[in-house]
Amino acid sequence: MVLCSRLHTLRSGILRCTAAQKPVANQGLATLGIQRNARNFGAASPGDQLRMLRAVEARPAGFGLPGAFYLDNSFFMADAENLWQTQWIFAGHDCELTSKKDTITMQIAEHPISIVRGGDGNLNAFCTGTAEPGLKPIAVESAAGYIFVSLAEEPQPFKALGTSLESYLTMMSL
Repeated sequence: MVLCSRLHTLRSGILRCTAAQKPVANQGLATLGIQRNARNFGAASPGDQLRMLRAVEARPAGFGLPGAFYLDNSFFMADAENLWQTQWIFAGHDCELTSKKDTITMQIAEHPISIVRGGDGNLNAFCTGTAEPGLKPIAVESAAGYIFVSLAEEPQPFKALGTSLESYLTMMSL
């Protein structure tokens, strides 16, 4: 599965951020992202995605990404649509939500996210900056103490990622 094969790369590429920060995505992964089951949040066009791909292909081997990856809003929107709004994103650790009063807040692109533990002990995640009034529930899963969220309307199955993560972390603790 795509998610399982990228687990090690994602582990170092996913950045946790607060509600006041915007994430700086791993641009190399963004160009490989698959536009599947994503919510239509952004304004990136297929042309923007093509410009990103061409910029990656044109850069000399061993050099960093061109400045547009850090300064061009259309690159950011294409990155958000291809990766941040379609994949499972690391959001925090189970130990951060030990009581009903605890909340994890983060920002994925322009979408503020809140994660809480309900009275039943289950995790609940919400997009708090939607056009509709109120909170919009989003997918949330936990594996090996790590919490992940997805903005996709129909997220990719989490089981394979969770199993890989648990086996990887078990191996690390031996």
